[in-house]
Amino acid sequence: MVVCAVPTVQAARPDGTLEVTVVTADSGDPVAARVQLSRSGGRPLRSRGLGVAPLGDHFYVDGQTELGLRRGNYEFELTAGPEYKPITGRFEIERRASDSKRVEMHRVVRLNEEGWAGADLLAARGGQHLDAALRGEGLRYTPLTRWRWDGGNWDEVPSAESAPDAPVTFGPWAARARTELGDLLLVNPEEPITREQLEPVSDGGADALADLRERGVRIVAADAASWRLPVWLAADVLDAVVVIDPSDQSTGRKARSWGRPPDRDFYSGARGPALWRESIYFHILSAGLPIPPAAGSNTGDNELPLGSCRVYARRFDGFSRQGWWDALADGQAMVTNGPLLRPIPAPGERYRLMDDNTEVTLGLNLTTRSKVDYLEVVKNGQVEHSVSLRELADARGELPAIDCSGSGWFVLRAIAMDSPGYERGMTAPYYYQPLHGEPRVSRASCEFFLAWLREAEDRLPADEIAAAQRFWRRRLAAANAP
Repeated sequence: MVVCAVPTVQAARPDGTLEVTVVTADSGDPVAARVQLSRSGGRPLRSRGLGVAPLGDHFYVDGQTELGLRRGNYEFELTAGPEYKPITGRFEIERRASDSKRVEMHRVVRLNEEGWAGADLLAARGGQHLDAALRGEGLRYTPLTRWRWDGGNWDEVPSAESAPDAPVTFGPWAARARTELGDLLLVNPEEPITREQLEPVSDGGADALADLRERGVRIVAADAASWRLPVWLAADVLDAVVVIDPSDQSTGRKARSWGRPPDRDFYSGARGPALWRESIYFHILSAGLPIPPAAGSNTGDNELPLGSCRVYARRFDGFSRQGWWDALADGQAMVTNGPLLRPIPAPGERYRLMDDNTEVTLGLNLTTRSKVDYLEVVKNGQVEHSVSLRELADARGELPAIDCSGSGWFVLRAIAMDSPGYERGMTAPYYYQPLHGEPRVSRASCEFFLAWLREAEDRLPADEIAAAQRFWRRRLAAANAP
């Protein structure tokens, strides 16, 4: 067996050392894992000087490492991504002691064999051993932010790049343009993105974005509440919309102050901002625009672990960056900051149904660490079914039949009810329509975006507003659903 050893890492004036080895329980092979340490009964320790790829209160062990620590009692938690059970425990460091601990990680699912490849699309991390962080989080792909727009210039961000033969893929392929009018992620799947490519698109205008997209750059609305969102939708320049991001994680995180604000009577409390962005995404789908969801953690700008918010795309013919984005474009995707939903058939399915056969039945595999009471079927923006996990187990993973009369869309959603934030997993949409029918276009959703544009008139250029209004008025005139 080969163990991926790294140099000893030590706290200031360590009293003793602990050699940590992390392996898989089934094969005994070394595995990368994230570690959080705390004094017994205390807060997690800062990770500086411990393990590899440290950030905030966590670091990574790449198979094996030796930790130098002050004497005392410690508690630890090891995780190796959502495919393994987390491990918790205690140990004691005594003066001049040298001890060892072997931890076996038990796998609960093999997402790669199911075709799923996870990505964190909002990450600004540099430094060494970032590959251990991706492997320790069960991620396959992360386009790191290389450039950030500061309102006047494109500033370069420290980045890193994986080796060509590495089992994970990351590199300086992304840029982030965040202003009071909108928040965009720009990703070149094929090569590092350059400042020259970015100069024309710094203000988020639709024409420049369309030119960039024609050159193969993927464009993601990193904040669904961006004031320019109806403009981008009208110009057909978006490849995805971020639905899950760090503000969903906990009540202690301050809600962002830019973008169109929600109605506080409907979107109040800790989950209000996240529910608002989710509602916006549902309006996009109900307006007949089949745009897939995305997710990202903003790690590097904050101290959350890589992959805290992630998006999976499904493809069986081997991994490539371009292929991953193609799978996302096809809607074979799920987003999560906790539960993993893997339905059968996979998301992105488009049903063309006969008038006498309008029911669709799905199977489901669900993996979760948090308590999930119900699985929901959200159809055309409303909860169609709410199924308890006991009912799902009694039905051997088969969901109740979904009535797909007419045209529309539905997603599956699992919410962790006891989480302090809005922890959930959600699939990309399934679409359905009659064999000779048209996709569903909701009048209410078209009016929603027209109202948005009226609110934005004092913020956006008049020509942008006018062009977007023409699009949304035409769509409203052609709407075929309430």
